[in-house]
Amino acid sequence: MSHGSATGIYAGRTKGAGGKSYSVYRTSDGHTLLTGDDLGGQKGACLVVYDRADTIVERKVFDGLTMLRHLRPTPEGTYLLAAIGQVVELDAWWNIIRQTKVAGNLFKAVRLANGNILCSSGPGARFLKELNPYGEVVREIRGDHLTEGSFTGFQLQPDGHVVVANWLGHGPDHDGTGLVEYDREGSIVWRYGRPHASFVEVLVLDGLSGKGLPTAPVQEGKGHHFACTDYTAGKVFIVDAEGKFEWDYAAAACNDLWALPNGNLLFNTGHGVKEVTRQKAVVFNYESSSEIYACQRLTNGNTFIGECNAGRLLEIAPDGKVVKEVPLLPAGKDGGHLYMRNARQLANGSYLVAHYGEQVVREYDSQGRKVREIPAPGGPHSVVRLPNGNTLIACADMRGSPHVIEVDEKGETVWEVKADELPGIHLKFMAGLQRLPNGNTVMANWLGHGQFGQAPHLIEITRDKRVVWTYFDHQTMRTVSSVQLLDVPGDAAQGEVWH
Repeated sequence: MSHGSATGIYAGRTKGAGGKSYSVYRTSDGHTLLTGDDLGGQKGACLVVYDRADTIVERKVFDGLTMLRHLRPTPEGTYLLAAIGQVVELDAWWNIIRQTKVAGNLFKAVRLANGNILCSSGPGARFLKELNPYGEVVREIRGDHLTEGSFTGFQLQPDGHVVVANWLGHGPDHDGTGLVEYDREGSIVWRYGRPHASFVEVLVLDGLSGKGLPTAPVQEGKGHHFACTDYTAGKVFIVDAEGKFEWDYAAAACNDLWALPNGNLLFNTGHGVKEVTRQKAVVFNYESSSEIYACQRLTNGNTFIGECNAGRLLEIAPDGKVVKEVPLLPAGKDGGHLYMRNARQLANGSYLVAHYGEQVVREYDSQGRKVREIPAPGGPHSVVRLPNGNTLIACADMRGSPHVIEVDEKGETVWEVKADELPGIHLKFMAGLQRLPNGNTVMANWLGHGQFGQAPHLIEITRDKRVVWTYFDHQTMRTVSSVQLLDVPGDAAQGEVWH
């Protein structure tokens, strides 16, 4: 499982570092990063950066750090550096921005999909520890069942397993287990040993593709085929069940999306709504001077649109003509950016509207008269009327406690997921939702407001709040705001998709 060029051809070497190096990493721009001791004419724990011509272009000494091991990038553009007694996070200019104390001669640390850090013990111990953003150990895998060795390098797998190198020490006289694969619960599912071998690092080549090497899995659990919007990147994506992109389309400030039975996608575009074929032909287009964050294809073939600033609920015919207008604000009044997020027309002709800034969900009759109000602390982003009459609401981060609630017809909360209730996962800003026929809930965890790369984009949980699937790709996506699974039956235009 050692890593080398696919051809086995000698590709060159980096010269002039001197000292003792412990880690090497090649960046996407072709630079080579070395960490170790006394490198590039420096003294102490340090870093050197080579350009493509093998010229040292940067040097950095880290005072107070000892025995630098692996340096690995994070999805946020920072770097994690394992050292004796701590994991250090560096910014792009190699300044220390965070230090997390962990006892041991740490060897490697990577950022997980949920925003936590997984680190290995290094020489002298056998453990993998998962640390939350507060530095608390939330999960630990121990190698106490092994008779010798130390946990050094490791690689995460798409199914949540981890393969770890169990370093057996210097010299040739080693016959123990050199590689171990653990599942998420810490049970061994595979091991490997070779006489007179002592492995320090491991790279699993099964299924490896692309230009870069992953530092964390794309998804954990059984994957889904899905469509989603990315508000910050300004794109709509379709992703297959293996986590690979099938399709994308530019859509500024996209916040709501529907996959239609004909294969087309309906979504908002900041100040408009489009329906686009898989061949990227626009077959429906509505533009407005108002911000728009809500759209829906109705059973009669018309399109429902919620205009935020204007405070209007509209029904638009396929030819673009307004066939119905329901004003929620006095004529000429600007509701502002926070007035409305998600909105839905119900089967009886009434409307559910998430009034984000007012932190309340209101139900209006077909003429715009308020018939019900549901408090939604934190600011409601998305609302779904379920077949049992309950209302599912995703609440944002206005009060620092993003959450999802299900409220019955009496206004009682019958189900709730709080910000820190899911083990190892932090809810940042709850945006899009989908309730599945099996009772599971898929949630879009919007990572704006300074939370880029800090948690999974998508989370699926059961009714009893067990996490069965998470998805992230922090290199491509920024803030996923809406999601619809494509492998779940239901006609979105007939109210059979609860999202």
